[in-house]
Amino acid sequence: MASDIIQPKVSKAQYDMRILDLLRVSFGYRKIYFPVINHTKKGLQSEYDGLKAVDMTVNNRTAYLNTPLLMPLSIQISPKGEPLEYYNLPNEPIVEIRSSKKIVETEIDGQDGVFKELYSLGDYIITIRGVAVNEDYTKEEYPEDIVRKLREIYELKHHLEVSSPILSLFNIKFITLKDFSLIPQPGEISMAPYEFSAVSDKEYALTLKKKSTV
Repeated sequence: MASDIIQPKVSKAQYDMRILDLLRVSFGYRKIYFPVINHTKKGLQSEYDGLKAVDMTVNNRTAYLNTPLLMPLSIQISPKGEPLEYYNLPNEPIVEIRSSKKIVETEIDGQDGVFKELYSLGDYIITIRGVAVNEDYTKEEYPEDIVRKLREIYELKHHLEVSSPILSLFNIKFITLKDFSLIPQPGEISMAPYEFSAVSDKEYALTLKKKSTV
């Protein structure tokens, strides 16, 4: 009689470290280390007169390891025309925002450099990177349900409403997904790194004018 296969027990700390390792391997991220400051100088009250504290609302959502989420991201998963429904991307995805200006450059005879005229701002280019994780860290099972959700989101054929503190700082309420990648990790069955490439979008109010026949 064959003996049952015993799954090795994994602690939460070990599981968290595996996620960090996947981020490093898949996307090249490195942990930033800050020096430990043992002594700080206490300032005088007069030095802070007139200063106001910055209002900041901390999100109450937590990750599967009960760690706080500072920059969570919720994305629309409902088709256009149906009641709006959000899906919270697993854990805390890494959001990278880039942009460039559309500038008209004109060369002037006898002058160094070029004359620059700002034409418009380009769309924000957004990259969303994360790891789909089986939340039951004691089981080595593929996060099939999460991957299906990611696929369902990508296959929607319209722009998507998003809710995220970091995107709100740039007044981004809608994004259009352009590319999706599911990065294979041999030997790691319970985690699946993924990446969305997107651009910012907005809703336009268009007015159609009837062409005069006179």
